[in-house]
Amino acid sequence: MRRKTLEALLAGEFICSIAYPLEYEDLQDEQVREAVSRWLEPLERRLARVNDNGAFYMAPDLIGTDEVRQVREEMRAYRDIYAPAFMALDLIRQADPDSGALEPGEYVQASRLETSLGTNPVLEMQLNSLAGSVRRFVMKNSMRDRIDAVLDHLTAEGFLVQVEKDRANYRFTGRIEHLWAVAEFIEQHEPIAKEADTKSGQDDLLDDGDLGEPTP
Repeated sequence: MRRKTLEALLAGEFICSIAYPLEYEDLQDEQVREAVSRWLEPLERRLARVNDNGAFYMAPDLIGTDEVRQVREEMRAYRDIYAPAFMALDLIRQADPDSGALEPGEYVQASRLETSLGTNPVLEMQLNSLAGSVRRFVMKNSMRDRIDAVLDHLTAEGFLVQVEKDRANYRFTGRIEHLWAVAEFIEQHEPIAKEADTKSGQDDLLDDGDLGEPTP
């Protein structure tokens, strides 16, 4: 078991073959997974996975009151927490039709986005709508600088890794699958979140059993 594997898990990272290839290979070993699980047990944490072939990450061992409360708060703060990432990814999807379903391992090239956005005023408006939500995004900067700011933001959030710095090429990591799972979870529970907003201060909006983790 690699030390960096544990360090990445404790840091809240999603360990996939793209972002953490050695650590991901480490966790392919069943004995290593069992050792990690034993190591996390006293911390009331467990080794979880987005899906059968997806990224590994650390999750609470049990879903208690604190975890339910955190999920409620994240649902109420949806626009601040998740919306910038969804908007940026939707922009990439529209600007680069060849990007496919935005799955782990797929590539994103800044120069292709720049060419597409430079000839599409609607997409440029969509890009500019990210001002205020994306770090280092400055409206007066060039098109390329604004695109770089968006890609840097997605990289900092763990959805992309830069594979060719000189050419500004990126690849999606396994965390993208977790985001889609969160999106599905929010969609399913959005009526509950809206009810919570209109009845703030009431602690009995949801029973603990109504909310689980957004992913396995």
